[in-house]
Amino acid sequence: MKPYDLSHLSFLIADENIFTLSVMRKILNAFHAQRIFEAQSAHEAYAYFRLAPIDIIITDCLQEPADEIDFIRQIRNDEKSPNQNIPILMLTAHSDTLRLSAAREAGATEILTKPLTAQKLYTALQVMIEQSSQPLQAPPPADGDWHTSPLPHMGPERRRAKAKFEQPDSPARILNRNDASLKRQLDQSFSGKGLS
Repeated sequence: MKPYDLSHLSFLIADENIFTLSVMRKILNAFHAQRIFEAQSAHEAYAYFRLAPIDIIITDCLQEPADEIDFIRQIRNDEKSPNQNIPILMLTAHSDTLRLSAAREAGATEILTKPLTAQKLYTALQVMIEQSSQPLQAPPPADGDWHTSPLPHMGPERRRAKAKFEQPDSPARILNRNDASLKRQLDQSFSGKGLS
């Protein structure tokens, strides 16, 4: 499997446990990910998903009233979902077949059982990027050369890039519940103006 540059991707990580969020954030930072959104509930995660340009979702344990499987179902089935085909990685400490089947049926792209390691996470991300990569649907560029044309800014082509593994020019910016602009948008959506 070929390596990928993850620095241009936006990640949404969702887990009720702040420690697990911190571990996932640090691992993604090690992969040079710069845009990371964090949520501790399915409702908060879905709000970020609707408001921000997310490329990949990583979800772990979320509590009632909506757990991680409900969250995945909502992304896949809600008509308001901005991207029903987004790659979703579900982390779980439960390896029983019923739980894994429920996650697959809900629409998890990949399932990773704990313990979580950087290597396991990176391999799962590689698999998801490979699976989500689709041939370009647009007509060829005027000069006929795909290699000299810029990649689209959205969709599956945005997720594909050759690895450079260079240190990013700017320090990583972690976007979380304390980010002022997104906080305002989330507050507005939670006050009844938006997200269901």
